[in-house]
Amino acid sequence: MIIRRATNNLTTLFSLAMLIILFFVPNIAILIGGILGTYVTYFAWSIAILTSLAVILDRRGLNYLNNYSGVFFAGILITIYTIMGFFWGFSYRVYPKPSFLLIGIALFLIKIVSAEISRSLSMGLIKQKILKILIGVLVGLFYGKTYLVFISDLQGVYSKPMMFMPSIMYNLLITLFHLYGGFTPALIFRVIIDGYWEFFPLTLHTQEIGIAWRGLSMVIYYGLLVYVLQSIPSLKGISKEIFKPKTTARKIANVLPTTITITISVGLLAMILNGVLPLVIISGSMRPLYDVGDIVFVKVGEQVKLNDVVAYKLSNGLVVVHRIIEVRYQGYILKGDANPDPDPYIVKKEQIIGKIIGAIPRIGWIAIVLREGFKHISNPVATSVLLTGLTLIAGLIIIRRRSSEHRKIYKRF
Repeated sequence: MIIRRATNNLTTLFSLAMLIILFFVPNIAILIGGILGTYVTYFAWSIAILTSLAVILDRRGLNYLNNYSGVFFAGILITIYTIMGFFWGFSYRVYPKPSFLLIGIALFLIKIVSAEISRSLSMGLIKQKILKILIGVLVGLFYGKTYLVFISDLQGVYSKPMMFMPSIMYNLLITLFHLYGGFTPALIFRVIIDGYWEFFPLTLHTQEIGIAWRGLSMVIYYGLLVYVLQSIPSLKGISKEIFKPKTTARKIANVLPTTITITISVGLLAMILNGVLPLVIISGSMRPLYDVGDIVFVKVGEQVKLNDVVAYKLSNGLVVVHRIIEVRYQGYILKGDANPDPDPYIVKKEQIIGKIIGAIPRIGWIAIVLREGFKHISNPVATSVLLTGLTLIAGLIIIRRRSSEHRKIYKRF
């Protein structure tokens, strides 16, 4: 007993010391300055990570979630973003030289691992579940930043709290992974999601959604949060009765969403890894070949030639689908089949995204309606109120449903 208590005290002191160190490490970049300050900061982070891993690597939380859970729920979120990309468009990332890309990934991993170690250490100091969650969210919001950014964020949370709601919901989601699964599932989930936004070749074009993205992302995080909690049997025995399928139809209903999600995720991932990107046609310049609302598939890196229909990117980020009518030394002259004149500029080879290899007619019209509808939402307060209201209604329905199920089970006992 005495040895165990002494070990716990040492672990607590170590956690406090590492939290203080990890809080101040980002400020090394300001103190030293320049590229040297950046190198020293990441070196110090690396040392802190290696020192702390032995303490937190085997933390399992309540052991309801595992590493697969982190991958699965991250896959759901990326699938949602990809499906939304069919409606609002995609951003295409041009990768730098391989050496720069590898350095970027390494620095990204150091920062993310450091942040999640800080979250795990801080949550390990608290026994009460609610306080664990609160401290986990706060550490996720403010750790890993310089004191200048820290102060700015504090002022922002106080003056414009709605701007931080998506970040709060996202950090709440990661904190629950720590609570119910421990350090590793939470880290896997965050690396995949943050890595999607930082390095994925094809990401949701959030600028097309506009100011509504904050509210919409909050609803998405909330929905996934509810899904995660629904998958965790919080009451042994009673929860088994609640979640146990009683008929074949219910068994199928329970399995079907997961099966569909995995199928879509694997299909989209396979398509993207093979260099095939989807685009929604939003103008009639390529009639009659492609009409408004058609979804076309672009093969990235495919060799293009005269008369090929290709997708290319303008300097403002807009993607155009036109036909090559002339090949020049400097690049290509393109023209829409329905346009009387060619495009008034030479498209350089590096602007070409790829060649159109197929299309699905008409199913993209929903995307156009949604994109145009969100573009006309000009009041952020109204948008936030609307989306928050929908979120609360969905939450109340779920809570009421689960409460009624619990009452039915308790009556049996």
